[in-house]
Amino acid sequence: MDFEQLCKDVMDIDPKIRFSMIIIDGKQKFGGYRFYTVGILDSNELDRSIQYAYFRMYSRRIQEYKLGKTKYALAEYENVKSNISIR
Repeated sequence: MDFEQLCKDVMDIDPKIRFSMIIIDGKQKFGGYRFYTVGILDSNELDRSIQYAYFRMYSRRIQEYKLGKTKYALAEYENVKSNISIR
């Protein structure tokens, strides 16, 4: 699968989507901010957010024996889509 293309496709769904990423082993490997988008989180906050997202995804594995394998997770924050910053 082309993960960079997947991240682009996610952002193509809605111009208000500012950021799309794929995490592998707790590190951002693909995706990023939309072109000309100013990040709301500083780099330390973004790193922490990625770590928390990875932990949440990893912790879902506890239920996978009953629910099946997790395919994806999605988060939308109300203050992000309404406060688009463009340089």
